[in-house]
Amino acid sequence: MSLQETLGSDQWLRENEEKVKALLPETWTHMGNLNGLQIGFGLKLLGIDWRSEDEFGRVMQFLEKARFMLRDGSTVKRNPQSVFRDYVRANLTKGTADEA
Repeated sequence: MSLQETLGSDQWLRENEEKVKALLPETWTHMGNLNGLQIGFGLKLLGIDWRSEDEFGRVMQFLEKARFMLRDGSTVKRNPQSVFRDYVRANLTKGTADEA
């Protein structure tokens, strides 16, 4: 599957949020201690077809910006909360989100 069909699809992200997060460390872990090969292979098994080291790096940046992964300096961990509940809650306070 292409990146557009996976990371670019709200429906795919909702259906696979927990599977993606399961590839990331549960506790704060230094980025140098991450097993990039294992994470990358797991992403490929989920259908996230990154094709180069640079593209893999951009996928990891996306996971951080989308709040699947939290970062504090040089340490990262998976976000224990649903990124979609956070989005709906934030937009409901603004009065702009559709009901979930």
